Amino acid sequence: MFLCSPTFILGFMPLAIILYWVLPKKYNIRNIFLIIAGLLFYSFGDAKYILLFFMMAVAAYTIALILDRLKNNHIKQIFLIISLIVFILLLAYFKYWNYFVQNIIHRTSLAGITMPLGISFFIFKEISYIADVYKNKIKADKNICNVLVYVCYFPQIISGPISRYEDVINQIRSASFSVNTVAKGLKRFSFGFFQKMVVAGAIGKFVDAVYGLDNADYSVLICLAVALCYSLQLLMDFGGYSSMSIGLSTMMGIHIQENFDYPFIAESVSEFWRRWHISLSTWFRDYVYIPLGGSRCSRFRTCVNKMIVFILTGIWHGSSMTFLLWGFLHGVAVTTEVVVKKRLPKVLSHIVTLIFVAVTFSIFRADSLGQAGAILKGMVTFTGLSANAAAVMWGQFTLYFAVVIILALLYCIPMQKVIYKSRIGVKYQKVITLVPYLISVLLLYICITKIAAADYSPFIYFKF
Repeated sequence: MFLCSPTFILGFMPLAIILYWVLPKKYNIRNIFLIIAGLLFYSFGDAKYILLFFMMAVAAYTIALILDRLKNNHIKQIFLIISLIVFILLLAYFKYWNYFVQNIIHRTSLAGITMPLGISFFIFKEISYIADVYKNKIKADKNICNVLVYVCYFPQIISGPISRYEDVINQIRSASFSVNTVAKGLKRFSFGFFQKMVVAGAIGKFVDAVYGLDNADYSVLICLAVALCYSLQLLMDFGGYSSMSIGLSTMMGIHIQENFDYPFIAESVSEFWRRWHISLSTWFRDYVYIPLGGSRCSRFRTCVNKMIVFILTGIWHGSSMTFLLWGFLHGVAVTTEVVVKKRLPKVLSHIVTLIFVAVTFSIFRADSLGQAGAILKGMVTFTGLSANAAAVMWGQFTLYFAVVIILALLYCIPMQKVIYKSRIGVKYQKVITLVPYLISVLLLYICITKIAAADYSPFIYFKF
């Protein structure tokens, strides 16, 4: 079961929200309900690993309690390191075992391990909880229900955002029902749903068709088009999921952190990462970059720290060498910005950043380094479209597709803020505030008709 599936939209979600508000807060009743709902939600998507998912949450709870009670700092540090190694090795086993046996030791018969849904996200949540207890940022919670709720919170299980323990638990404790809160959450959910179902879905068909071509079919026009389109698709897909997760949480009175902040208006790669997948970038900042020394050391060491973070970010996405190359290139770009203090003019800096992001995302999407190289070569191959490329290009570029691209581009800029600050926005504030709610009802209807027709695909980040 996924956030865009008919079972979730028409059954699980409304029932979960109603029961959550009907049940009393006392005696951990709501928490127990959220745990059961989370486990049920996960079991629909990956029942095979439900016990592993549950036991890892229990392990995080137990490790945190032990760390909280240990008085000898040396023993405490050793226990933390051993615990983190176990969690990371488990993550590495599921993410990289198949690649290792197929490409390193060439024992294909040993492959076949399937990766548990959302393992990259829920392990990072558990590590952050354990690390925060170790650093005395929070106390180890003796109530196991609270820790299980944090890990099993179903809007975030599969693809985040990777919220911090204290943020989620404090929100759950203070959650209170109001019609306004539910309406705001439903509006946010509907816009995110539309981003995923309609916008990302339509763009994704073109992207998949292009990446299904032979390497010989790539030339400048189609390669530049797919670089732009995939960048938009990824933002619409993952940004849409994040909006659905945030909206769903808001409907339950739980306000979780934003995960995207208009990343395509960034004027540098560093700024892009402050706006893109915020929960992941801040996780690496707090639990890798700062412990390595952050920027509190020499310029050379700072650059090394940043390179380590971005290479790990690439590896986090999977075993493909394209992810590693993508992370490496972003690390090079960010460290270059540290060394070269002189800035380009604002507009030029924005254009260069967008080009870099789009080109590197085309590597990220490639099935292999060979295909990535062919795409990059195609970007500077000034020849006409091949017959296959022309069929894909002109077969997809319909009026409907053009409208979808325009909508995606509008999503990339803070239109709502611009409108609210304009003269019309100030004058007709109440009317303009109401309009998004009315639009969200229409968008929700459109999306439900699409899922009823089984016209949807899983979120891109489910595979990570």
